[in-house]
Amino acid sequence: MASLSARLLMAFTRRSIKRDDITGDQLVAHMRRSMNTSQPQILPFGVSATAFRLGDFHGTYVTVAEPEYTILYLHGGGFVAGRTQTYHNLAGRLAKALKAQVFLPDYPLAPEHPFPAGVNYCFDFYRYLLE
Repeated sequence: MASLSARLLMAFTRRSIKRDDITGDQLVAHMRRSMNTSQPQILPFGVSATAFRLGDFHGTYVTVAEPEYTILYLHGGGFVAGRTQTYHNLAGRLAKALKAQVFLPDYPLAPEHPFPAGVNYCFDFYRYLLE
């Protein structure tokens, strides 16, 4: 038998995310509204976030003053939803704890950009960072 917290989470999910009576396009729009709504992200002290454009790649760059490591952070959303702004605080905490620079790429999302467009974009950006 599921725990009380698991049952509450399932009930919340059924009411807020799962929809049986909508089309695929409506489902994607609903999922993006649900996942892309976030509170303003506050960066830790000593961390900055700026937009970047490196060649064909763009997104957000979160860093400390003198980074020692580079992190490529791919936000959640299954290549269908999500946005980098939701993860600024987490990336900032990673950057501060690890003395790192964190790249959060704005990769293309399905269904506008069908699979494997998002995966290929991220893999190409990873190779770009290695060079």
